[in-house]
Amino acid sequence: APGGADDEGRLLLSLLGRIHAQMGHLAAAEDAFSRLECRVAEADAASDVLLNRGHLCVMHGDYEGALSEYTAALAAAPAAAGAAHRRAVRLLYCCRLAEAIEALEAFVRGDPVARLVRPLCSNLAALYQMKPSGGGAARAALERAVARLGADDDPLGKES
Repeated sequence: APGGADDEGRLLLSLLGRIHAQMGHLAAAEDAFSRLECRVAEADAASDVLLNRGHLCVMHGDYEGALSEYTAALAAAPAAAGAAHRRAVRLLYCCRLAEAIEALEAFVRGDPVARLVRPLCSNLAALYQMKPSGGGAARAALERAVARLGADDDPLGKES
């Protein structure tokens, strides 16, 4: 049942693996993620497992592999902002700026009211600034959308 002890165990193993990954302890991260996968009946369709696989790919410097895992995680959980964000970042790492922008724009268009939140807006604005044109018009359109939808407190950081 959702919210049960098994879900808590999955979350704890995932968080443990991510902490180890952030600390640079690759073997410990791999162990935690492996123990998590053993608990999941259909690991190849579980967004948390796919995200963790993507993290491991990043730790190994395999950005194309990470992109594949994050794409699969987003397919498994289409509303997962973390998967959408990580996928866009990997596209950028793979020198595919236009695709990264398109990916985040498409994700936001799927549910603008829910998805125009600070991290996604900030990252999308940063991607626009990386465009050869400077992305001024796109950023202005994003600012108008944020204002129109009343997204969370100044998600583009204009007040600071």
